[in-house]
Amino acid sequence: MCTNVLTDREYLGITIPFMLSTMTQPLMGAVNTAVMGQLPDPKYIAAVALGAILFNNIYWFFGFLRVSTSGYAAQALGSDSREEGLLAFLRPLFIAVIVSCSCIILQKPILTAYLSLVAPASDVAELCSAYYEILIWGAPLVLFNYVSLGWLMGQTKVRASEFMQVSSYSNGTTTSGSLKIIKDINVPVDGKHLLIIEDIIDTGITLNNLKKMFDTRNPASVKLCAFLDKPSRRQAPIEADYVGFAVEDNFLVGYGLDYAQHFRNLPYIAILKEEYYK
Repeated sequence: MCTNVLTDREYLGITIPFMLSTMTQPLMGAVNTAVMGQLPDPKYIAAVALGAILFNNIYWFFGFLRVSTSGYAAQALGSDSREEGLLAFLRPLFIAVIVSCSCIILQKPILTAYLSLVAPASDVAELCSAYYEILIWGAPLVLFNYVSLGWLMGQTKVRASEFMQVSSYSNGTTTSGSLKIIKDINVPVDGKHLLIIEDIIDTGITLNNLKKMFDTRNPASVKLCAFLDKPSRRQAPIEADYVGFAVEDNFLVGYGLDYAQHFRNLPYIAILKEEYYK
């Protein structure tokens, strides 16, 4: 049996990330709405606001996947049962797969029913449909995140997460080769296992320099994770340990990727036309 007493510090270390993770979905809709609010025509902000309301309700409805998973995972940890711990992850994961696939398969009826209920203007409805039809494909990842995060919290495996802002592109489309640290992390990494999560690996120069810098701080290990990878552009001897998608040699924007601080708010990945930077 597990008899360790949970201290106040450990309790806060689990609950604070849980509360922050709960805020991410409505914050995404709020950010998208704020960005659209900068456009001259109000139909854009109206469409995104309606889409955000729909997604907030869908994902909040299935928020039990995160909360209940935490509870069952914690019970498995308390009973010191690895089998129950595994089942505490697999059972809600199966539900998440069924629910997310159902959301994708039934996306048209869901959207039709929602638009019939709120009855927006035709141009707003068209834009809302485009927003919804793009973001609905993220449902499997959102619900998987609910389950995985809930399980990690229940198993008390949540660790510190830090954000670091670095740049080597300035306002161009090719790296300058020098590493510019805009915001460093606030915690020491000495003796800790470090996972660097990057949006995209291009030449690898930035990430290679960043890894060398962290190596001087004496972590127990350093692993790299990247959403996108351009192996054909590599100029530095570095590879990610975990890669989402390998992509061709194009300048990509959207989903956080930008060109001179533009286009990062797009809710999808797009190839930037050369006419924008040549």
